[in-house]
Amino acid sequence: KKIRDGFEYMLEKSHQQFAGLKEFTPLGTRPWQDYFKKTFETYTRIWRYQQQYRAVLERSDNFGLKRWQIGEIASKIGQLYYHYYLRTSETNYLLESYIFYYAIRERAYFRDITDAKNPALLVKKIRFYARFIVACVLLNDDELALQLLTESQAMIDQYSRKFRPVDSKEWQLVMQEISTFLEAERKVIPRSPTGQLLSVPLRASEPPVSPKEPPRFHLQEAVLVGGYSSQFKFSELTVDVYRMTQALEFEPSQSIIMTSNQPSDIFSDPPNHGAAKEVGALRHVNPHKHLLFRPTYSNLMQNISQAFKDTSDQTALLLYLSAPGVKVTKPDAALENGFVGGIATRSSKSSSDKPGDGSDVAQVSNCLHPADLIPFTRKSMFLIVESTNSVVFKNIPRIFNQPFICLMSPTESSQKDTHQLGNLFTLFLHSPALGLASLTGVNRQEPAAWKSALDAVEAIQQHIYTLLTDAVTDKGIKKFLSDHLLRQLIIRFVFCRFVLTHHQHHTNPTLLPSSSPELPEDIFNSSTLADKVRAAIVALLVQDQFPSLFTVTEPSNHESLSPEPTSAQPAAPQGQSESMEIDSVVTPTETA
Repeated sequence: KKIRDGFEYMLEKSHQQFAGLKEFTPLGTRPWQDYFKKTFETYTRIWRYQQQYRAVLERSDNFGLKRWQIGEIASKIGQLYYHYYLRTSETNYLLESYIFYYAIRERAYFRDITDAKNPALLVKKIRFYARFIVACVLLNDDELALQLLTESQAMIDQYSRKFRPVDSKEWQLVMQEISTFLEAERKVIPRSPTGQLLSVPLRASEPPVSPKEPPRFHLQEAVLVGGYSSQFKFSELTVDVYRMTQALEFEPSQSIIMTSNQPSDIFSDPPNHGAAKEVGALRHVNPHKHLLFRPTYSNLMQNISQAFKDTSDQTALLLYLSAPGVKVTKPDAALENGFVGGIATRSSKSSSDKPGDGSDVAQVSNCLHPADLIPFTRKSMFLIVESTNSVVFKNIPRIFNQPFICLMSPTESSQKDTHQLGNLFTLFLHSPALGLASLTGVNRQEPAAWKSALDAVEAIQQHIYTLLTDAVTDKGIKKFLSDHLLRQLIIRFVFCRFVLTHHQHHTNPTLLPSSSPELPEDIFNSSTLADKVRAAIVALLVQDQFPSLFTVTEPSNHESLSPEPTSAQPAAPQGQSESMEIDSVVTPTETA
């Protein structure tokens, strides 16, 4: 009885504390940490307790502990890790969440629920699968995500037939959203002749860090806005925002947990991640992200204000805006000073994602004008605008003389369904290789040729960095180049503009991206850069789409010769990722 009472007390306490986490505002990072620590410690104790007294608790004359109840405790621990990832953007904790979910499924903790007559129990299993799918998608494990999606669909069908619940259509919609999202993501990745998806790096690799001191200037906060209502999404994460999220994260397998504001000083015992145990270990930290889907103007400004507050003098704020444009056709004197249109972060469904003319009341009231951002340029700001009206942000004045750059997408597109499947400009910032493949329509490729293209693109990015270092004189841009993630975005912008400039279907200036301040033209006119880009194009066998890079000359002997492409330097092999183990504090391992 004493063992049962102790377990019941901890179980009730854990439920109360877990529910209490929902009451903390997503804005800010500090108020919730103490509460999170207590909640995690409670789940640590209850997990150890049920492991120690499992045989007693499972007896029918005691607590009658069921296998699905053990799985639910482990699932809550996985959710705690996932919530911590959302709060801190530390991908190690997303991986921890994935590991717990994977262990739960492997050990079949919810296997007896399917035959249960209680619909609430079946919903628990469906919710677990939905959370696991989200973790798989965020970690790019699409194969397992599709497998889980098939299993989930079968459970939802059974749930609908057996209980005829009122929420069956909602669950069908959730699965449909995930299915279409995965389809959109897999559509841009080339396949081998046998139909296998070709590998491509999607997150940033961990750059070397000096053992003496961490990098001083770095990206601290990021506000990512998805305003296209028709764009494929899951969990209110649009394709564009999802891709930009990954462009701002380092691979979890190569990250080391910090000891200052990371959970290694929150857990009762620090997690074991290899080098994480090293005292004073340094690493590059992912920026804290605010992910917004079609926010109102007030909600957007609230999040930008919070991010601005959390940005110090030696850090930068990134604002990514993906939304339809709004143009004011008849600006009066009150609108001329920066309020001449912008982007609609939220609009009525009737207006869809088409460029607005100011007639939609919802678009006007939720339109973000360039002048709205001027107060936030008191600190370093890195602005990216993916919109049909992106160029309106070109002339934001630098009143406070702080580092500022604005990368603007083309205002028109040569591709169809660009908003629904994700925009090409953002795809280039996410993955230059996938951007080039999507631009040229490459969907089938030999693995060896694709590897050559990846190596060529890596060599191009390294060369662009050299060109930027030599040519850029703007002090603000130089400061942005000192941060790995921001440097990567600028380099990919240069690559995108160079490739689009020479593509046969992008002769109109409205089809090209731009920046403010403008980058030196010497970079885009570099013959050495052209040579390296040719190597990537030749690897994909799409020379015919870039006539300006492969002009045909006629020598005196009347033989046609094409410029011989320069061989790309192979990218340095990345280190082998360390195998991640389940947290030693709360390892869901038990004797079957």
